[in-house]
Amino acid sequence: MKRNQLEMLITLEKCTTMKDAANILKKNPSTIGRSLKSLEKELECCLFQYSKKQLAPSPEGKMILEYAHTFTKVIEEMNHFLFPASSQPAYHNWSEQEIEHLLMIRKKKNLSNAAKVLFVSQPSLSQMLNTLNTYCSFPIFETVRSGLHLTMQGETFFLYIEKMHSIFQNIHQDLEEFQNLRLGTVKIGIPINLGSHLIPLIVPAFLKRFPGIKLRILEANSQKLKNMLKEKQVDFCILHENTDTAMSGKESRINNYNDDYIRYQICYDESFFLVIPKKWRERLLLPENRPLEAQDLLKLSHIPFVLIAKRQPPRNVIQRIFENVHILTGVAFNPIACCSAKNMETIKRLVLAETGITFLPESYIHLYSEQTDLISYPLSDSLEGKWTIAIALPQETSMSRSSKEFIEVMKETLPISVQY
Repeated sequence: MKRNQLEMLITLEKCTTMKDAANILKKNPSTIGRSLKSLEKELECCLFQYSKKQLAPSPEGKMILEYAHTFTKVIEEMNHFLFPASSQPAYHNWSEQEIEHLLMIRKKKNLSNAAKVLFVSQPSLSQMLNTLNTYCSFPIFETVRSGLHLTMQGETFFLYIEKMHSIFQNIHQDLEEFQNLRLGTVKIGIPINLGSHLIPLIVPAFLKRFPGIKLRILEANSQKLKNMLKEKQVDFCILHENTDTAMSGKESRINNYNDDYIRYQICYDESFFLVIPKKWRERLLLPENRPLEAQDLLKLSHIPFVLIAKRQPPRNVIQRIFENVHILTGVAFNPIACCSAKNMETIKRLVLAETGITFLPESYIHLYSEQTDLISYPLSDSLEGKWTIAIALPQETSMSRSSKEFIEVMKETLPISVQY
């Protein structure tokens, strides 16, 4: 693998067509096509696919492109060291083989011994070194009694060589993991109601891409799922967590959620809505051209509410809404709770039956059944009627490639931003 091949992939990603990439690289489209096929043959994988007459990177292509961008940054850092006063540094097409040869020379401290291990001729290694010495404008090695040793500038130069070598190694390691994606199992923990919403959106797309992977969906309450994660009965969990709006930025909120056993990656925040029977629209006369404020909810104190049972995650959000009405208005908000239930669909159907009104997260309003006889009202941000959907991972365990790819499919399917 070489530098110009990685740069070609970056150009293809930006241009999305072979013709546009060829114009930028000043080559024929057929030449670019042959170069891409040659690299795919070398790596034994497909890097780009055609989608709607445009080139789109495959999962393996996306992975290599991430490394290609990192490789480009390393080159920029190296050029700043080698050519600090030049706006157009000399170009060198670094290859994986060349870097491995340099590392072997450093290890063996002798061209002859390095050549024997690498099964190449000593003159070819000597010529390579001379070329690089000219490129760098300083000697990389100096000859002492014990053999070849790095010069001071050579020591700094090798920091960049090691970074590039690490990138090439990681590419091959991750490609090997992709080969393992043909078989295997991903175990995912998720609460029942959340799973009913998210799993049908994600799983078909994932299995279409990775048909050999088996998925085990384990559904339970959040606390039990966290215990299963600690005991490594699942690879990761998708959970609800209380949204702490006092925390500014995802980093602060992640640190707030993390503990000694579990680390979190925030996916997205989901808003709660006030849900009422359509027939009660005239009775309640709620504003429909803006989010509901604390004063609007205070007027519902005499209206019966159907609430999620206590100790359930949605109930914590609803309780926070009640508390914020009190804080913002100075009047305690303790509406009539005519009944409670654990199941979201039960709550929704009770509202439909005009038993009362309720608060539901947005995704649950149309879960299981489309209810055209219900009206949902958004809430003002001041009421903090939100919860956070987050991915929970074992603190000391790295994610498998198959788990990472499942989350990648989540990112493509849902309006979320996940890092891991």
